[in-house]
Amino acid sequence: MFSFRKKSRSDVLSALIFSAAGTASATIRQGKSGKPVLEQCSFSPRVPGQDPEANLKKFVSEQGLAKTGCTTLLALDDYQLLMVEAPKVPPSELKAAIRWLIRDLIDFHIDDAVLDVFDVPPSGARAVQEHLYVVVSRSALVRKRIEVLEHAGA
Repeated sequence: MFSFRKKSRSDVLSALIFSAAGTASATIRQGKSGKPVLEQCSFSPRVPGQDPEANLKKFVSEQGLAKTGCTTLLALDDYQLLMVEAPKVPPSELKAAIRWLIRDLIDFHIDDAVLDVFDVPPSGARAVQEHLYVVVSRSALVRKRIEVLEHAGA
């Protein structure tokens, strides 16, 4: 998930997902109890022959998403999720070490990749971090997604 928080109220977050089928969004806010409350959830089907980016811009405007922080999801085909052994390096060197570890596990050049790392809960009594998840995508694809959303005002 990638986040765009340039104009966000701290208690509101929207998710915007667009595909060949249409555009979906959901907005949550932090309730008085601290639990998230769903403010809106909507879907607008894609109309064949209409400009998808113009439709996205209209949808963002109609749903008031320009006033919230916005996050999105990549399609399953747009990223890879890998599990790797946690390298024994200082935290400041982790991403560089991961880039080196996964370079042969992806089907494109590592210099064209954007990645993030998150923990796999330790198993057993030892509570030692043995594995990490790595999500990796093509930089150009992520950049294009960001540009489309920013152009739409999200």
